[in-house]
Amino acid sequence: MTEIIFFEKTGCVNNTKQKELLSLAGHKVIPIDILKHNWNENEILSFFKNKPIKDWFNMMAPSIKSGSITPDKYNQTEALSLLLSEHILIKRPLMIINNEYIVGFDKDFLDQKIGLSSPNLKSQKLMDSDIVTCPTLQK
Repeated sequence: MTEIIFFEKTGCVNNTKQKELLSLAGHKVIPIDILKHNWNENEILSFFKNKPIKDWFNMMAPSIKSGSITPDKYNQTEALSLLLSEHILIKRPLMIINNEYIVGFDKDFLDQKIGLSSPNLKSQKLMDSDIVTCPTLQK
């Protein structure tokens, strides 16, 4: 069993499914509301320091979808300021697994890293489904 700190948007359908998949595989998930967490620059950079700035952002955030915020137009300082002021802009989920900071939910990566396999039928359905793309975008 691996302990996973899981930063989520509480109530997000996919974050709920992702946590369930991790739990069904025997891992201990410690959920933290990404919108209510008291973020600081160092903590956010722990997740994003090696990623392009545009990949720091939740592309489904209302201000990004509306076009009022264009993530690829910001430098690191500006992007950090935006993420610290509007937590809905932070890409999710964010996870800390064995002191490694992980952005997004890549089933193949996580299966190799900590194992997601479970004989549970629900687990298999979750593994076979799209639990990353926002349900409003799925056809």
